[in-house]
Amino acid sequence: MKYSNLKGQSVSRITLGTAQLARTYGISHSGVVLTRDDAYALLASAVAQGVNSIDTSNDYGEADIVIGEWLARRETAEQRQARDLLLGTKLVRVDFSSPEATRRSLREMALDCRRRLDIDTIPLLMLHSFEDYAGDPETVMDTLQSLRADGVCDRIGISIYENDDYDMVAQSEFDAVQIPLNVLSWRRINDGSIARLAESGIGIFVRSVFLQGLFFLNRETMPELMHYALPYVEKFHGFCRKWDLSPAALAVSFVLSIPGISSLVMGCENETQLTENVRLVNSSVTLDSEQMEELRRAFADVPLEITSPSLWPKP
Repeated sequence: MKYSNLKGQSVSRITLGTAQLARTYGISHSGVVLTRDDAYALLASAVAQGVNSIDTSNDYGEADIVIGEWLARRETAEQRQARDLLLGTKLVRVDFSSPEATRRSLREMALDCRRRLDIDTIPLLMLHSFEDYAGDPETVMDTLQSLRADGVCDRIGISIYENDDYDMVAQSEFDAVQIPLNVLSWRRINDGSIARLAESGIGIFVRSVFLQGLFFLNRETMPELMHYALPYVEKFHGFCRKWDLSPAALAVSFVLSIPGISSLVMGCENETQLTENVRLVNSSVTLDSEQMEELRRAFADVPLEITSPSLWPKP
């Protein structure tokens, strides 16, 4: 397994995304929801393959509860407390009606996340959106730092989207940030935002590497309501053929070719997909400057309606 360094902690270059543990997720999902035993086996297989970073949220159904149950089954007390893992969970919908309400809602949600995971200290406590920080940055940061000082969490972070204020995050006291990034998303590379995040020392975790599976679809398999994305997906497949890389290999290699990226958040439906994701990260290639420039010219102006799944038409 390849690893990076997050402020003194070794972090696997792949982070297991767990949205699929308790619900269907992504445009190319098979529709099958994992059983409890399958979810436990998937988590154990990830760790056995060297993955020591796991991403969840109190907004992913019962995914965090499943993780807590799995942790309780582990062999040693240290493992049960997730001390060998960078286990990250996110807080959703902060109350900004008053500073006191903000402090109270953050603390209550953090304690509830700790309870659901059934651990003493959350390795990485994150906000689920930029809005949950921007509503009152000073109060939010003070509260998160207080939670860290009290031992509720070890590190603090935030999950943001393409249109959010990357520079504000780069100038913050967060330890980690989670961003969407893939070969069609060049805006934040071109304007230097990702470079400034990296220079700030914040660990950068990347989600949506496969654009929720869009890269694996073609004219026959893509839902008709998404056919407006076909020209870009077909152009991407053209680069795959040109460089003799599978769509998954090119997608992973592209993101890992960008300086400062700590880990890729990658979900999966089964152990076969997990093993393939680990293989993709371990066998990724660094794209050279000419290849990156070709991709930049091809995809510099892809509309947000394609690169932001939240804007995709609903069936």
